[in-house]
Amino acid sequence: MNTKRLTPSIFFFLVAALVLAACQPGSLLPLPTSTTASTPVPPTPSPTPVPPSPTAVPPSPQPPAATPVGSRLTPDGVVLELAYEPTFFRPEASYVFGRPPVFVLLADGRAIFTAEGATYDQEKVMIAQLTPEESAALLQRVRDLGIDRLENHTDFCGSKNGDQQQCVADAAFTILRIRQADDSLKEVKIYADFANDRQAFEGIKDLLSNYTHPKAEPYVPEKAALFLSESEPDPAQKAVAWLLDAALLNHKQSDTHLWAVALQGQELKDYLAAVERNTGDAFFTKDGKSYRGYFVPWLPGADYSEELLKAFPRP
Repeated sequence: MNTKRLTPSIFFFLVAALVLAACQPGSLLPLPTSTTASTPVPPTPSPTPVPPSPTAVPPSPQPPAATPVGSRLTPDGVVLELAYEPTFFRPEASYVFGRPPVFVLLADGRAIFTAEGATYDQEKVMIAQLTPEESAALLQRVRDLGIDRLENHTDFCGSKNGDQQQCVADAAFTILRIRQADDSLKEVKIYADFANDRQAFEGIKDLLSNYTHPKAEPYVPEKAALFLSESEPDPAQKAVAWLLDAALLNHKQSDTHLWAVALQGQELKDYLAAVERNTGDAFFTKDGKSYRGYFVPWLPGADYSEELLKAFPRP
């Protein structure tokens, strides 16, 4: 897959706009100041220009600062995020490195999100570069929907119709994160739909889970996890010959019959070129055996290599 990776370009204005949006709802842009009539003042004559010294060297243009003074934000810093943590789902999703991004807005304006296709096989993770105005408007929209009113609810039971209790098994946790004025992330974790403000919860979740952008392109990660397992041949699934190092197919037995490897660099490029998909399942053959792979791209700056090796030590 040949895609252009968007170059991070965080500017002071962008981060200032995001932080102002996070801490001052309803005041994304300053109101125009009023003007009053006054006695005209004649302009001050301009001083006579002084020619520059013939030995003077014009200063080189300086790149914009990566972060505003006094801020801990980096271009990869999360400003807004929607994530799911399942309790009963495919085993790969039980690992933090095994859950594809749902939606995340980074400090430099990159939005990364999963776009559903007409079928599961057409699902892709996309990336778009938002303008400062788009980022600020999105943050304000989430504020207006009521994210500040939401509270944690991690119990499997919740109130319904007053004193009645409703309990749900095997639902997922919804996790919402938004950047605060002090650079900390406010996180709200809600099981099932047991939100103290159901309207705010559903509105924010729908907004971010269905997010699209007209200039979005397929996301090319720097690092990713590839889960592997042996499988029975399936004529309905298109399988390609295994193209990576054969040593990656060696594994230790596990209760889930899964193993995982971290991909980066040329291996990652080769994988994406072969399967033409940056998330989800793919099928492979090697020496008469069939394998299923499950690919999970990691966000910029994220590295779960140590956690992955701890969970799936190499033989």
